[in-house]
Amino acid sequence: MYVTLYAIVASPLQGVSFIFLSRASATPFATTDSGPFQNLLSNTVHLFSILLISILNLNDAITVETSLGRIIGSFSRFGDIDTYDEVRAHQFLGVPFAKPPIGNLRFKKPEPVEAWSEPLECRELKPACTQFTPSPFPWYTDDQENISEDCLYLNIYTPRNASAENKKAVLFWIYGGGFFIGSNRQDIYDGTALAGMGDIIVVTVNYRLGSLGFWFSNTDDAPGNVGIWDMLTALQWVNEHIESFGGDKSRITIAGESAGAISIGVAFSPWIVRPTNHGKRFSSLYTWRRQQWYIGTQHSGSVAGWMHQRISNTYRES
Repeated sequence: MYVTLYAIVASPLQGVSFIFLSRASATPFATTDSGPFQNLLSNTVHLFSILLISILNLNDAITVETSLGRIIGSFSRFGDIDTYDEVRAHQFLGVPFAKPPIGNLRFKKPEPVEAWSEPLECRELKPACTQFTPSPFPWYTDDQENISEDCLYLNIYTPRNASAENKKAVLFWIYGGGFFIGSNRQDIYDGTALAGMGDIIVVTVNYRLGSLGFWFSNTDDAPGNVGIWDMLTALQWVNEHIESFGGDKSRITIAGESAGAISIGVAFSPWIVRPTNHGKRFSSLYTWRRQQWYIGTQHSGSVAGWMHQRISNTYRES
């Protein structure tokens, strides 16, 4: 005689019930030997361990449908979970907004990302863009394993109640670092607390740095200021897709500090052609020490080329 154990568990996920069905291995049943009972107990414990892990993983998943494909994010928490004094939000980490700028696309303007057919896992931070190391500041990225040329990704943090019926304002954040260091994977740019407490959507974006982002050769192979074009492409992506995350594309505030603020103050000024569809309203918030009309690079030979192509000229082309 054989005993087969089944277990069915329903777990709510974004309003949908998921059924988990598993089967323990068949075990001979005999009344004269305690061994089979021990095997059955062991199988039962193993089965429910798998069930528990599966339930936890299911509850940590947040699914969003976009015109590019399905994106899977997760819950994000900030604060003291032991005292329940914490803020909760949804996060979508490492969402691609352009093709990887490698190979023939190195030094060139970013190309829009293509749609994907399978669900895209966006639960882990992507690498920072290639940059100068070691960093002069401890809060910047020094981990070589988390630095890559394939870095054009953005992070999205949303309030838990954001939806198509309850759209939220959007904060589009551009990090600083002198245009040669920094990334959106830094802890200080985790948007969980701001999204959860401020009731807004926070978007943090990567852009190419140093010579890879701002090399200028006066040719089509290196048109210059492609790091600025990365920001432009990311903002266009947000304008087209943020409503899928419960965002209001008519209420986007572009914010940044240091190099991010310089980009806003020069490239997103009212007299510059808007980087998205006409009629969209944008506001800007920035902190900087002084305005610069060219962007430096760690390769001194390229600085002269930059001074002939100001950031504002880049945006007049858009």
